Amino acid sequence: MSDLKLLASLRKFKSNLSVEDYLKGENRQNLKAIEDGFRRTNKAMTSANSDIASLRSDLDSLESTSSSVNYTVSSIIGSFAPGTDTQQDVTNLTGSITTTGGAVEISLRSGGSGGLFVSMISTNHATNVTGIYIVKDSANLAIYGLKGANVSHPSAGISYTDFATVGAAATYAYKIQVANGSSGGCTFYNCVLTLREVF
Repeated sequence: MSDLKLLASLRKFKSNLSVEDYLKGENRQNLKAIEDGFRRTNKAMTSANSDIASLRSDLDSLESTSSSVNYTVSSIIGSFAPGTDTQQDVTNLTGSITTTGGAVEISLRSGGSGGLFVSMISTNHATNVTGIYIVKDSANLAIYGLKGANVSHPSAGISYTDFATVGAAATYAYKIQVANGSSGGCTFYNCVLTLREVF
């Protein structure tokens, strides 16, 4: 029963109540039922107010967190063509990030402006595979294989989320390495390495 209905019932009950009626057990029970209804409503409202206060606190905390994104962006690489079959660092695509205990998202992004594929990795052989490595503190986290004769691959396809950092606030170093299937197997254009802590 709503608050308004309970209040209307109480007013009607009181307006028709005499001293003699009040002493009757039946009316005592009716009054008690109305009072119990008010108590239940008050208890529910108290609980609802507590839930609302908790939700407001959670939202305030979320807004505070989202306003301070932790990220790092490397210097841009204009172009880079590796010339060896063994893993080697890609010029400028290195960086480090100090976390507060969240996961780290590692990705390549466009560092230039212009057309659709201004930031790309171009492969130059139809059969030989070029390996793109995401490396953390000298350990390989992920390997991507690219191939194709004169094919441009969007650099944003190279990404990885490092969940091993969750709960371990520290400074972590990441970089991109490449190993060609043959000499001149690929070329990087206008890329940057981005590191972002996610929660």
